[in-house]
Amino acid sequence: MSELTKKQIDFCESYVLTRNARESAKVAGYAESYCNAQAHQLLKNDKIKDKIASLDEEYFNDEFKLLSRKAISKIKDILNSSDNESVQLQAVKLVLQVGGYLESDNTKIEVNQQNNTDVKQIEIKFV
Repeated sequence: MSELTKKQIDFCESYVLTRNARESAKVAGYAESYCNAQAHQLLKNDKIKDKIASLDEEYFNDEFKLLSRKAISKIKDILNSSDNESVQLQAVKLVLQVGGYLESDNTKIEVNQQNNTDVKQIEIKFV
């Protein structure tokens, strides 16, 4: 067997999403009475394993990119619209941690307002 059949590919795609071999075999079109045995055999097949690994990587990379875009958008909303400085500072801290600029959870971020001005200064302390 050099290439995967449509049923095998359908099994792999379903398995990546559900992690349920029996249901994935059923979705792929294998007979219900044969699903358990077929699912077991499919998961032993090296080409099936490779296809699942490839689909896993693709799926999770796409999901991570989507979630990252949503998270960045949400953090931007918080930074731009929150009137609560504490909330804004936590968003800044999160961005800096995720970006690799802060390695410690023991980081304190403070805002200092200069006397009689609207100028604010952010100070990051490692405690």
